[in-house]
Amino acid sequence: MTPKSLLGSIVLTSGIIMFANITLQEYLIAALAFVFGSAWLLLEIKKKESPHSVFFLFFLVLAILGSLRNLPIPIMLLALSFDLVSWDLSRFQARIRNEVTSDTKNLLEIKHLQNLAITTSIGFLVALIPVFVHISINFVIFLIIILAIMLGLRKSILYLRNEKKSST
Repeated sequence: MTPKSLLGSIVLTSGIIMFANITLQEYLIAALAFVFGSAWLLLEIKKKESPHSVFFLFFLVLAILGSLRNLPIPIMLLALSFDLVSWDLSRFQARIRNEVTSDTKNLLEIKHLQNLAITTSIGFLVALIPVFVHISINFVIFLIIILAIMLGLRKSILYLRNEKKSST
């Protein structure tokens, strides 16, 4: 299940960035997104160790460049979300690649995909908030809100880690 999700997220990452840059007539950047996405995809299909962090950083830079070139922010956030998913699943797949297929491995994959889907969805929605909500607030109040959000995210990550430890 994880390999299919990984391949799909790589295709979506490179596809979104590629088509977004084609709309800007930035054909070189679109071609680079296609080449790097294809290379990452081929490495994962052949089950070879891929430099997932390099691919992640490359697509991160392309998403930032797209945002600076006035591509729609929600589309770039979506591409960035899929880039994070691809990076995480690539690392996860590399860790469990040599494990024998069993019910435990399948359960671990399903649990990881569920946690990743929840985290990615919430992260994408939180990232969209500033795009749609334009309010003027005091900087100190803004910092307090950010601090509260960070503490809440930290608490949820610690909860998920403790849940993983107790289930294994």
